[in-house]
Amino acid sequence: MKRLIGSKKSMHFVSNKKLVNIQKSALIFHAISDHNEQKFCAFDEKQSSLMDDFLESRKKELFASYRSKYGRVVSGSQWEETIEQVAVSSLALDIYSLSLSNHLKIDAVTDISCMSSRKSLFILYNYARICTLLDHYQEKVGEGVYEALPDINNVFFPLLTEEAEWKLILQYVLVYPNLMHHLHFSFFDDSSASLLNLPVNQLCRFLCDLCHDFSSYYHQTKVLLDPQPHLSQLIAARLYLVTIIKEIMDHCFMLLGIVPPKQM
Repeated sequence: MKRLIGSKKSMHFVSNKKLVNIQKSALIFHAISDHNEQKFCAFDEKQSSLMDDFLESRKKELFASYRSKYGRVVSGSQWEETIEQVAVSSLALDIYSLSLSNHLKIDAVTDISCMSSRKSLFILYNYARICTLLDHYQEKVGEGVYEALPDINNVFFPLLTEEAEWKLILQYVLVYPNLMHHLHFSFFDDSSASLLNLPVNQLCRFLCDLCHDFSSYYHQTKVLLDPQPHLSQLIAARLYLVTIIKEIMDHCFMLLGIVPPKQM
């Protein structure tokens, strides 16, 4: 079951074979909880099997990519878990990215592999890149190379003068609350609304655009500058910007029910 955060509406994803039993359980759940509305999305077991086949195909694709990048160290249960996590997360993002007018057909004839994984993997890669950057900074703090981040109230953010930095702030950091407001009211202002018509593809588009501009910023601007005293405030401002972007992405993933990888 997947539930919209903070709502009293629930969506159940279940196979046709188990639909009746889940509906019976839902009646009990409705009687003992304050959930006013429940929706059911049933799928055929054959389609589920085909989706599993596609997931295996995505895992093989990722395994080949990791092997090409890291070599023969890519083996064992830990790597298998990482590849599984990335494959599931990227596939979920691919599906969520579809507009409500599009339908994902899964059958023995349709080649579902035509659904490109490029955008979803790009999103996950940039999230992992941010995690790696922040982890590297914390390691250097432990080694005494950098000072720990000061309180945010003591950071001089006007030092962020790069055009790419203000693009991230104006188009994403400040816009994100408005996006959440829009998604919230697109659901709750419509008495006939259901989770099936919630435009989550807008959230995926936001993530993709954010990662595109962050990637450009990351390549153009060095966040961890030389650990010189006169650069400490600029380093702190840039690290806080990166941290805020990570928090936004974390919130998006939480809403989508996706567990992103911290390393790729």
